[in-house]
Amino acid sequence: MSEASDSSYVRRSPTIEFFKSLLKRSKLVVGLATSARLAGARLLGGFITNHELVNKLALFAPNSSGSPKAKADLTMLSAQTAFPLICELLAQQGQRPLQARPLGSFCSADFPNSQAIELAGLFNAYGSDKASSHNYYLVYCEILGALRRNHLRILEIGLGSNNPDVVSTMGKFGRPGASLRAFRDFLPNSEIFGADVDRRILFEEDRIKTYFVDQTSLKSLDELAAALPSEPLDLIIDDGLHSPSANIATLIFALKKLKSNGWFVVEDVAEKSVPVWQLVSAILPKQYTSTILQGRSGFMVIVKKTSGERQD
Repeated sequence: MSEASDSSYVRRSPTIEFFKSLLKRSKLVVGLATSARLAGARLLGGFITNHELVNKLALFAPNSSGSPKAKADLTMLSAQTAFPLICELLAQQGQRPLQARPLGSFCSADFPNSQAIELAGLFNAYGSDKASSHNYYLVYCEILGALRRNHLRILEIGLGSNNPDVVSTMGKFGRPGASLRAFRDFLPNSEIFGADVDRRILFEEDRIKTYFVDQTSLKSLDELAAALPSEPLDLIIDDGLHSPSANIATLIFALKKLKSNGWFVVEDVAEKSVPVWQLVSAILPKQYTSTILQGRSGFMVIVKKTSGERQD
């Protein structure tokens, strides 16, 4: 199995509490990637003024006087540049930010092998885009292929809602739970769990059980942790809201639930969000290694737990 080594950055400071504070102070990072701007922009479902935008983005707003428009402009500029600037600060302190590398570099030289082709076929048959639109199936085969006959516990957050009123919906032709069923068939002795914010698509069938979760709420993620079996998980996948704060909240959950040598994977990371993950990678506890991969259409972040206990 390909390990994140010289291409991965082993971080130094276990300051996950920083991100807990960030999440508590502002859930807006969920909406930052939308480039909602200024007066008249549509943000969080309604028209807002410059003054309201500054209040909603208070974490990034200038603590100074000025016209509402000027303060709104500076607030949006701060929101878009804060993480890249922190990464530059780390670089100046000798902590080289983790760089993205091609997804194929994570995999063994003989990929795609017969197992990868089999897994891709399962994703396609059930209607998942992990092999059709993306080449994520290569990563999952690399992680799971040698262990596929073992008793593993896999959790994927984001079942793929086909209801149009849900953010990140797949549309009316989407097939909720597609990748869960593919993993179930590929891993014949494993337990597969799923979670989603859309209660209407939750289901239970052979070796699959799903739960409600709201990724923007640490409380909801804690409730998910309590509802799941007590045993740690081998793989946790975030294919849900696709926003930085939701991803970080799910990472906080994952650090508590992963077993030793377990994996946390974030799919569909936007290129403009890579600096967020460079910073996160730099401050993770030492027993976690991170990799940022550039796939066929989108980026993927992988975190591996390399030892049993956290060192807070």
